[in-house]
Amino acid sequence: MKHFLTATALSLLIGSSAVSAQESHFPDGGSWSLSATLPNGGGNLFGLWRMIGNRINVGLEVDYRNEDLEDRSSPAFIGPNTNTRDDLLVVGPSVRYYLKTEGPVAPYVRASLGIQRRDVEIEQATSGDALQHQEESSTIWRLAVGVDWFPVDGVGIGFFSGLVGVVTHTDIELGTAGTITRGQDNLSTFSSGIQLQLFF
Repeated sequence: MKHFLTATALSLLIGSSAVSAQESHFPDGGSWSLSATLPNGGGNLFGLWRMIGNRINVGLEVDYRNEDLEDRSSPAFIGPNTNTRDDLLVVGPSVRYYLKTEGPVAPYVRASLGIQRRDVEIEQATSGDALQHQEESSTIWRLAVGVDWFPVDGVGIGFFSGLVGVVTHTDIELGTAGTITRGQDNLSTFSSGIQLQLFF
């Protein structure tokens, strides 16, 4: 579903580039906006943004995810007959610099920094006994390129992709077996979901 939505957005954006001589609906400097990823389009990412000048859009984004898993594998999976609760929260600033503001399509470069907090609890399904508690804190940075399509005044639809780096510190409590502490650095690529932005 995610790939279908992304492909649909690409088709709309590429098609609209052929009519770039249309009247521009690019937001004015000083405009505020709210952003959110669409369902099945990359998580629960929300943001509050403001245009600074004619090309820079600065925002604060929040990504919250909660999963309850039964008898399924997870990063902290132990065995069958378990229930896993996985809570994740990421908060941080982002900035977009638009390379072009004329016409309905506006490409941009984007940088963001996030502080992530993750909490994983695993318990025995039958008895409710706690088996494992994992606390994870991470620093996440992203560098990306993207494009926004402004079909009408006050509405932006877009996506972005690029590089993401993560520095993670994890404490895993194993009941009477003690605590494991580990650190990890990771660099990878990513693609966002389709993001809707409403300006006011």
